[in-house]
Amino acid sequence: MTRKIIGSLLAGALLLAIPGIALADHEDTLMNVDFKTTAKSKKSGTKRAPRPANLSIALTQTTRSGTGQPAGSAALNITLPKEMQFRGRMWPRKLRCDPIKANNVKSDSACPRRSSVGAGHVTATAGDGSLVSEIAVRAYMTTSGDLGLWLTTATPLPINQMLVGKVSRGRTIRIAIPSNIQQPLVGVKSAIRALRFSLTGTTRVNGRTVGAVESTGCPTSKLWTLAFQSVYAHGSITDKDTAACRR
Repeated sequence: MTRKIIGSLLAGALLLAIPGIALADHEDTLMNVDFKTTAKSKKSGTKRAPRPANLSIALTQTTRSGTGQPAGSAALNITLPKEMQFRGRMWPRKLRCDPIKANNVKSDSACPRRSSVGAGHVTATAGDGSLVSEIAVRAYMTTSGDLGLWLTTATPLPINQMLVGKVSRGRTIRIAIPSNIQQPLVGVKSAIRALRFSLTGTTRVNGRTVGAVESTGCPTSKLWTLAFQSVYAHGSITDKDTAACRR
């Protein structure tokens, strides 16, 4: 568990048309980051024989000053441990979700059932923290082999939208947050108070069970290291956390 200054995850997901929000500067934002794998996933695979890895990230945010709400982010970058790989490009094409189609119909029912690779939950705040929205997050493998994050809530205002995390080099997931979501109206912003998220999906490829994320080794430290970066209007902050592994 680490506790460092950091911005919000998936900031602006809550579309609240309410003025007068007091949003903390990112230097006043305090976040706890927790990275874990399941007991079964602690045993690592190898480059020749990768193993599916079920992983989870839990975040909580407050402000150092104790007032207002955390700052928002323009983007979120997650870098998996160097001994892990995101396997979207291996996923069968018929089992991938088209984000454009899902967003057009405003429903992730457009996604093939077996394109689902994880789930989570976000508690978002707005109105200086006086308004709260509970947002369900469902993860899908997209047609491009990237990570799709479907956000849905009914209150205070409905959200049904997929954000796409572009995956580079099989490890770094870059989620750009559209400006219309960061700030749906002038002066209206939202922030994340808490988030829980897991990637657990598997599928069969050429007779082998392939995980959405797979491990290919365990370092000599016997700790996998995950990096989390929030990008702001005037810079960025990176935090890291570890999870135990064994060979």
